[in-house]
Amino acid sequence: MRTDLRPSPHRHHLARPSPLSLSSLLLALALAACGGGSADETAAEERTRAQKDSAVAESGLPGSRAVGKAMDAASAAAERAERHDSIG
Repeated sequence: MRTDLRPSPHRHHLARPSPLSLSSLLLALALAACGGGSADETAAEERTRAQKDSAVAESGLPGSRAVGKAMDAASAAAERAERHDSIG
């Protein structure tokens, strides 16, 4: 039987992810989902994805604010890319 009160070096505890790391993960996933569409994808399919993301962002579920922020960041990135493409 162990008599010391220190944690065993053999026990592994998983750290709880911080809200910032969860938000960063959601942002990365949203940006990856927005940037990888095929050329054959129709506008209706894109609107459906945007509508689903918007519904999640407005739902009040845990992490839904991060989805909304990710959507805003993706929109800003798309606008920047469009401006850069039009510079000519």
